[in-house]
Order: sequence, then C-alpha cells, then structure tokens
Amino acid sequence: MTLAAGIGVSVAMLTAVLVLPALLALLGGRIERLSLLLLIRRQACREAKRRWYAFSHFVMRRAVVVLLTTAAVLLALGIPPRPSATEDGLSQVSTDRC
Repeated sequence: MTLAAGIGVSVAMLTAVLVLPALLALLGGRIERLSLLLLIRRQACREAKRRWYAFSHFVMRRAVVVLLTTAAVLLALGIPPRPSATEDGLSQVSTDRC
C-alpha cells in the first residue's frame, strides 16, 4: 500500500512538472478566453483580495514577530504528548485469579 501511494505521488508530481507547462505553452494566449466568467466573479473576490492584501502587508511589516509566532506554534504542535500511565507500565491490571 505504501508503494502504491509513492507511485501515485510520483505520477502526480511528474504530471505537474512535465504536462502542465506543455499544456500552458500550447494554449498560449487562448488561456484568457474564460475571462468573461472571471469578470462575474471578480466583484465577489475583490473584498477577499483586499483582506489578503492587508494580511500580506501585516506579515511583511512584522516579519520577525510572525516568524517567531509561527515557529512557536509549529514546535508546539510537534511536541509528542506525554505518555499515559498505562504506556509506562505503572498501572497494570493484575491477572491473578484468587
């Protein structure tokens, strides 16, 4: 099962690296033909873009603070949980039948 997952990831990676640039080269300027649909969606996306724009400027202005905060969160998530008492062997159930 692990081999199948590795092959699947490898095929997806190779497809993204090899086929996508070739497809974009073939489409060329025709890639913008779907822009009419994008014009309809643009109005709804403007507010979201403003929020991401403001967030990106916040991150750029306070890069060190964001870096340290993100690193602290990732390190906290990476700490393994404390073992329970049964994993240590401290509280074992007695198997004696008297």
